[in-house]
Amino acid sequence: MAFFNKKKFLLAFLNNAELRLASYEVSGSSVSRRDYETLQFKSSVVKDSTILDIQNFQSELASFFSQKKELGKLPVLLIIPEEKVFLKGYELNFGDLEKKEQLKREFISEIPYEEKDLVFHERLIGKVLEFSAVHRRFLEDFQLPFLNQKMPVLGVVTIPQIMALDLHPTEKSFLLAFYDNDFALALAENSSIIFSETRQLKDGNIREAMRAFDHFVQHLEAVDIKSISIILGEEAIEDAIKIELEQREYLIKLIKKI
Repeated sequence: MAFFNKKKFLLAFLNNAELRLASYEVSGSSVSRRDYETLQFKSSVVKDSTILDIQNFQSELASFFSQKKELGKLPVLLIIPEEKVFLKGYELNFGDLEKKEQLKREFISEIPYEEKDLVFHERLIGKVLEFSAVHRRFLEDFQLPFLNQKMPVLGVVTIPQIMALDLHPTEKSFLLAFYDNDFALALAENSSIIFSETRQLKDGNIREAMRAFDHFVQHLEAVDIKSISIILGEEAIEDAIKIELEQREYLIKLIKKI
């Protein structure tokens, strides 16, 4: 990934009404976190990871970077919550690639916005053609305060992608991330997400999450994969997750807190 060419960069993650900022430093093949800051916004400014008042959002960020000048000099990588991304993959058979434009039109027709309102990407991963789209206004509002600070925007990634980036799996591995009442399930290989989904938890119910995890494993027919990495949000219950996974005979490779 291109931003690994940078010695230092800043991750910006808008989660509900909170903006999380983490600076990372690259040394050889390792990536380590250096600083971590959070900005809490009023619900009239940011709500459900949507910027409602762009002027106040910009002014609060400008005020923050005036006090944290070193962070304000870094290039930034924007992390988009997966629920803000429209995503669909097609497993191709012989000759299906010729129908790419038809598949793209079908995908766009399922999204409740016109094509001109979307930032659209496509990529081919083996036999899977993947389309993704993000609402253009959301991206523009999120980028603007950083661009006004003259901070280069390196790119945009979603939650499961950043899980793979952060953990650097060198083999097929499961990744679980718990943050607030949401959790993400992902299967990764060589720092790339093969398949992922996010779900909501009721009252942080870990058993509910593990039932979803079992279904995820069986659906992918990936029962032979035993290692698993976990990212925990502040409200996650580490011991409960460990017990549930160990009962399933999974090797916990890494537990990381955000």
